Amino acid sequence: MTNWWLCRGLLVLIYGAIALILYKILRVHMPKDGKMNISHREYISAGLIAVAVFAVSNMSFLTENTPFSGRYSFEIGNIRTLVDLGGIAILYAHLIQCRELREKRTRIRAECAAESVCAVQAVERASN
Repeated sequence: MTNWWLCRGLLVLIYGAIALILYKILRVHMPKDGKMNISHREYISAGLIAVAVFAVSNMSFLTENTPFSGRYSFEIGNIRTLVDLGGIAILYAHLIQCRELREKRTRIRAECAAESVCAVQAVERASN
């Protein structure tokens, strides 16, 4: 009975620590209002990444003839854990790249708007 409580307690502690670490990492990249302003393409690509990672993670239940398969529960657990952590890293990198691209697009649009205003003012000065 004590072993059961110890195992469950460790499970809750480890998952809680991982969730806290991920929260701290992602909080840096979340806007203050909580709205990420992602496009449909970014949303769909993140969903496809998640589905692909889930499929590779669970591939060991379908067949044993893949590099991501194992015969014993410990092997399967290790493979699934590593694949899932890799998936989190891939989604994090995707989040960072999408945010940087949005910032770059915003900066370019602002520069184009400023140049457009300068061009309009130059035309107005030239016509006067």
